[in-house]
Amino acid sequence: MVKHSGIPYYTKRIAKASLETGTFAHLLHRITGLLLVVYLFLHMGVISFTYLNGQTFDDLMATFSSPLFLVLDLVLFAGAMIHGMNGMRIMLFDMGLFTRRQKLIFWVMMAIAAIAVLAAAYLLGTLEGWW
Repeated sequence: MVKHSGIPYYTKRIAKASLETGTFAHLLHRITGLLLVVYLFLHMGVISFTYLNGQTFDDLMATFSSPLFLVLDLVLFAGAMIHGMNGMRIMLFDMGLFTRRQKLIFWVMMAIAAIAVLAAAYLLGTLEGWW
């Protein structure tokens, strides 16, 4: 048995793999998970920085209420929905449900995530008076 380890092997496998639904779902889940972890650490850092800097929390919230940060919140919500729906898909397969319909279930879950993001964008735009 050949033992494969290390990053070069993994990147070669990804480069050679065609972007079929399974590979796409795997990469999407890994990337969104990584981005959510990075966001979490940035979030904790900014909150703790306000404590050290003496800036009030209300001033920080005023900054985060700008249109740029609201759009970034929508991007965060999209990443969380994609990651969450893909995670639910994986849990269904782990329980032995719908294992023969993996592609269909992936696209159904992504459609649900897209509808939720569009609904959130509509509500955000309506509440902020963008349209």
